[in-house]
Amino acid sequence: MEHLEQIGSGNLDHCNEWHIYGPPGCAKTTNTARQVRRAVSRFGKERVMLTSFSTAAAAELGGKDLDLPKRAIGTLHSHCFHALGMPKVAEGEVKHWDLEHPTLQITPQRSEAKMDGEESADGDKGGDCTGDEWLGQLNRLRGRMIQRELWPLNVRKFETMWCEFKTQMGAVDFTDLIEFAHRDVKIAPGDPAVVFSDETQDFNKLMVETVSAWGRRAEYFVMALDDDQTIYGQILGADPKAIIDRKLPEEHRI
Repeated sequence: MEHLEQIGSGNLDHCNEWHIYGPPGCAKTTNTARQVRRAVSRFGKERVMLTSFSTAAAAELGGKDLDLPKRAIGTLHSHCFHALGMPKVAEGEVKHWDLEHPTLQITPQRSEAKMDGEESADGDKGGDCTGDEWLGQLNRLRGRMIQRELWPLNVRKFETMWCEFKTQMGAVDFTDLIEFAHRDVKIAPGDPAVVFSDETQDFNKLMVETVSAWGRRAEYFVMALDDDQTIYGQILGADPKAIIDRKLPEEHRI
């Protein structure tokens, strides 16, 4: 565990990224939370950002004793949503889509629940909604950052209709939140000195690249994960290889 004490030190120009791996019950969250407290002590609570797949997990990292600003804690979708000015979210407006595309109906999603990281791990859509299937395929391909020309033709046709709908509604979808932040928001909200990401095994490649880009602009950043516990591969295209395959000095993998 001596490497835990080295997080945030050394030649940060060479590498300012650390990974903490571990299964449930190994004190991974406890040790990551201790790192959060160290960062707050060093830089102040205004300069630390916490993100996770769920708001509850991010809040657990922060702990009640740190009294971090509300804006500093949240899911990656939530951080991106606020950084982009809280745009209208298309998945909350799909009643209009369903009227225009009755054979491709999409189940409405509450934006607040999605921002909090409430995903259906079993893919229960509450009905036979073919549009859900196509939108899910589209989101997985985008999340894995697969080039559009490599997508199945039917997915490309669906994407064209979906983009027309978003334009019509003046809205963005949940994947747009990550894509647009990755493209346009170069510094994490609040300009944190340290970025912590928990439950990162449930991030897809696009999400990993987004939080990593923010982390590189910080003094240092830490990703905590259990690479054997990914449960959102079929829904979001989550793949811990997007993290494991990153080139790091061995002492930066704990």
